[in-house]
Amino acid sequence: MIESIAAYCDDVQTITVDVSRNFYQGDAGKFYLQHENGKIEDCRIRQIETKQNLIRYTVETFENIEIGKDLRVVSEKGYQAPLQYRLITQKSVFDELFSYDGDDLGAHIHEGKTTFKVWAPTASRVFLDYEFEGMQRCEIMRREDRGVFCCVIHQNLDGAVYQYLVHVNGQVHAAIDPYGKSSTANGKRSAVIDIEALKTRRTSLSSVIKNYTDAIIYEASVRDMTIAASAGTKKHGTFMAMVEEGTRCDGEKTGFDYLCDLGITHLQLLPVMDFMTVDELHRERHYNWGYDPAQFMTLEGSYSSNANDPAARVHEFMTLVNKFHSRNIAVNLDVVFNHHYDVGLSCFDRIVPYYYFRVNENGTKSNGSFCGNDFESRRAMFRKFILDTCSYYVDVFGIDGFRFDLMGIIDVQTMNLLDKKLRKDRPEIMLYGEGWNMPTALTHDEKAMIENQSMMPNIGFFNDYFRDHLKGSTSEYEVAQKGFVTGDGMMIEAAKFSLAATAHPDLFHKFDSPCQSINYVECHDNATLWDKMKICCANEVREIRVKRQKMMNAVVLLAQGVPFLHAGQEFCRTKNGYHNTYNMPDRINCIDWLRKNRHLDLVNHLKDVIELRKKTKGLRYATAKEIQDHVSFEKLGNEVLLYTIKNTEVDGIVSTLKIIINASRKDVKLKAASRCRCLLNEQGACDKTTDVLEAPELSVTVYQCY
Repeated sequence: MIESIAAYCDDVQTITVDVSRNFYQGDAGKFYLQHENGKIEDCRIRQIETKQNLIRYTVETFENIEIGKDLRVVSEKGYQAPLQYRLITQKSVFDELFSYDGDDLGAHIHEGKTTFKVWAPTASRVFLDYEFEGMQRCEIMRREDRGVFCCVIHQNLDGAVYQYLVHVNGQVHAAIDPYGKSSTANGKRSAVIDIEALKTRRTSLSSVIKNYTDAIIYEASVRDMTIAASAGTKKHGTFMAMVEEGTRCDGEKTGFDYLCDLGITHLQLLPVMDFMTVDELHRERHYNWGYDPAQFMTLEGSYSSNANDPAARVHEFMTLVNKFHSRNIAVNLDVVFNHHYDVGLSCFDRIVPYYYFRVNENGTKSNGSFCGNDFESRRAMFRKFILDTCSYYVDVFGIDGFRFDLMGIIDVQTMNLLDKKLRKDRPEIMLYGEGWNMPTALTHDEKAMIENQSMMPNIGFFNDYFRDHLKGSTSEYEVAQKGFVTGDGMMIEAAKFSLAATAHPDLFHKFDSPCQSINYVECHDNATLWDKMKICCANEVREIRVKRQKMMNAVVLLAQGVPFLHAGQEFCRTKNGYHNTYNMPDRINCIDWLRKNRHLDLVNHLKDVIELRKKTKGLRYATAKEIQDHVSFEKLGNEVLLYTIKNTEVDGIVSTLKIIINASRKDVKLKAASRCRCLLNEQGACDKTTDVLEAPELSVTVYQCY
């Protein structure tokens, strides 16, 4: 309940005034608009609404309200309130007046000077509070065009820490910089980083993919990969541990050496941007995947060797990217532009209240993310922020792609603009995400979701159809349901569609191109495949489930589309049956390298499948027309599928691939119509000439027929 009066600027000439009924029963009589210099403007009351505890007045001004001025609304009876710029920030006219297209927001060092710029159009004043070499200073910032405040310090402030003091809506908010490139521990203050000097360290891949379908994506967490003692790293759970060479577990490769040996093309990192719920000074006390974003251009300090040294996290992350690039492994980042951990704590809302977050028609915050808030990607300056942030990671660190968390909360136009911007200089950039239809306050046609894939031809989507029909439904409440590979022969038709990346024009299809289909059966969310099979295949002995695991891994790599692997999937990773382990201890989430050693046969088999995929164009078609022309299927009973790829080249020879996916408990034999060579069986790579196509129970076998 308001104490007396609250006033909000909701349009260029509209003020909403709420007056408590505890004061003169809410009667105001008349309202005036008072300026800092004492000037008074008359206003007129257009509408009066009686609420339970207040009277709401819709008040009109005779002239447009000058946004960014420190104004007060005064009642005829003498009580008054600061004018808060509220729904005006959601109007298109606000972006027309204030959207800024400069590339100089944040702190920049140039020719011995450091320039700070922050976009704060509703603020009346902004101060720069900074500390450098033991001295703390506070400078008033100059308001420039389109609501940008600027301060130039004639000194190279590399390493300085700072915050903004924003006078807005009658209050003073201390805020870090949305465009801050680093910070002190736990985001207390932003830090100045010499970005131009940093860029000189950037390296590139020696070769890049031509199409998305040439990629093999491997999802991993910096912390998970190196936190266990079995990882053999010197300092666990950090950027530098992630690229430590020579690490071993009982003589077998771990970490960086293991990933380089596996054959993947792209490493997708779980969020490495600054997130909220891990104390960077005491990281051992907390665990989190990182989908609780705090800062976006600032990297997570708990992955640094020194969270209180702002430069450390930046230079160590650069080292990580460069090391993977040196082995020609691309690095993709998982980004969370759908929500903020806490609106009230966010620098966005502290600097420009009411602007950055999406609202429903009734004025409440949109909650399609189920995190209490959704970012408003249609607002010009948040759309620009998404584009600027991704461009920063590409331009400075050489990042090769982005995976978008809950991408359906972002609008189609923003995703296409980002694609256009990044692809101009990096045609091989990968952009893909979760295309679920989230209940955010966007129209159906605005959501960057699977149903709108035709409007985003260069964007990939996680293919839940592939996941659910080959593995079985993945949610905690449907974990007992089977898919084709886990024993449900009724799914064989869906398996055909899935193996064609649900992009075959003559079959059921969801995508216009196989490049849009990110094929996966396991990711960081939900139970691992191994844990699911403990439930859905509970009547089977462990050895049988291991066969299914090997088979599933092979299917992901041999299907049309873009293969995606979750770290540890190749050696039956377990999370002890837990589904949502986003904040569970390291003992649940860590990669168990001893387990990898126990399943070396699965790892080696996967490496052979990866090698086969890389040398076979027919497993990597980039268009639906190619799939239509070359790919066909034949059912050999309810649990055996013959997957044929005709006129494709393997080892320089044009031939036909015959892939038998035998999900039954019986061995299969077929008489071949011509001479064939077995390329892959349940043991791995093979080179055996035969005229009989054999496929043991629960296996994937590949033949090259001439």
